[in-house]
Amino acid sequence: MLLVGAGVAVAIGAVAAMLRPEAPLPVPSHNLAIPVPEGLEARDPRVMHEALLEELIQESVAAERVERIPAFSTFVLLYGRDPEGFSWVIDRLHEPDVPTPLVTGFAGHLSTRRRGMAEAVHRLLISLLEGAEGTKQRAALDVLRGSGLTSIRAHTPCRCAFGSYPATPTEGEPMWLVAFPLDAAESVSWDIRALDDASGWHLGLAQATGEAEQAGVLVRRVEAAPPPPIRLVPSDQLGSPLILDAPL
Repeated sequence: MLLVGAGVAVAIGAVAAMLRPEAPLPVPSHNLAIPVPEGLEARDPRVMHEALLEELIQESVAAERVERIPAFSTFVLLYGRDPEGFSWVIDRLHEPDVPTPLVTGFAGHLSTRRRGMAEAVHRLLISLLEGAEGTKQRAALDVLRGSGLTSIRAHTPCRCAFGSYPATPTEGEPMWLVAFPLDAAESVSWDIRALDDASGWHLGLAQATGEAEQAGVLVRRVEAAPPPPIRLVPSDQLGSPLILDAPL
């Protein structure tokens, strides 16, 4: 009888062990074990997405092309489908510790593949464009130009290009005047002043020499754009003005 009783006890204990709830296990995502905080369900998507984004940021530090990281396309799709729900992704990518290629790559994919993403692209790139590092400025400007968000024209006398962002300014809204040398090894200077009729700006572009102002990309924020069409006059030398028309 003792043996039978012991056998029944062992069987009941085994069944009880099988029915006992187990502690949440880490959820793997792209070879990443995501720790689940106590009291939070393992299937909470925000936790997994945040951890996956941090993995993407870390991998992008040494990646030759961030677009080839599997998680990159995941976040492009997620944000494209639900910009409001994934607005925190833009907040995180805007932080200074995020590698520039990841920021510009993400902005580039949003601008070329998704409609209505100009605001997110602007937020990601404007701090790079207004910064003091020429390489980052050019990277941001390349994305803006490639997505059709700028209006740029070459100016032969100064071996440079000039224009504005956005391409079609809105009256009363800020815009950014830009100029940069066509040859990255050269430099350009400018002397901006408003036109007498307040219809735009005279840029005073010239090749930078000696103690002249030098930078990879010259950027000046103009707090309030005049009513379109806006004229940007490159210099006193030969060169037709760039006319910025009103949005359609």
